[in-house]
Amino acid sequence: MIPEIYLAAYTETLKLINLILEGTPIEQRKANSIIWFNITWPVFKGAFPKEVQEQVDGVMKGVK
Repeated sequence: MIPEIYLAAYTETLKLINLILEGTPIEQRKANSIIWFNITWPVFKGAFPKEVQEQVDGVMKGVK
């Protein structure tokens, strides 16, 4: 069973994300997503199998 504190933290995190995104134009959301991807992907890339890494890199090559 998930401890209640983790569930509350998860819920509040989702509320914060929703609040941040609520008034943001779609172009800005896309730009922010690309920035966050480029910051986090190199850090977490090693946690995924080679096939997944290649798929993600292939998809993101087409994103501008």
